[in-house]
Amino acid sequence: MKDAMQAMQERRFNDDETSAKLAVDIAEKIQSQDGRFPEALGQLGNVFAWRMDFKNAAPIYKRQLTLYQKLYGAQSPMIAPALNNLARLALSQKDFAGAEGFFSNALESNQKTYGENSTAVAENLRGIAHVYLFQEERLAARRGNLRNAIRS
Repeated sequence: MKDAMQAMQERRFNDDETSAKLAVDIAEKIQSQDGRFPEALGQLGNVFAWRMDFKNAAPIYKRQLTLYQKLYGAQSPMIAPALNNLARLALSQKDFAGAEGFFSNALESNQKTYGENSTAVAENLRGIAHVYLFQEERLAARRGNLRNAIRS
């Protein structure tokens, strides 16, 4: 996993993908009952997301969420990394409702566990704010296009 993260930081995506796949293969074989396997899946999903290969990132992030839920329970704040990955993926695909839903699920869990003033809650609120910001930017662009069409 360390090699995969280092390669990701250096934008060496081929090396990152190789290291992440190796980590997933190892974690899958040993079937540990901790978060290493879903963490490795998240790293692999990140490789695909960075490459804008959303088709491959989505099922990996969904599998990550399923594994975290099995390990920690559906309401645990430990599933937040998978929810945040899915939210960012949805946002990058302009699926604003999906992104807001994933961020909101993580927010609810983190509020119950850590309280209103926690860093985890702040991160989720920032994610929701990004959803609203991107929606507003998209609406503003549409309004501009509509004004130009009316003037023509």
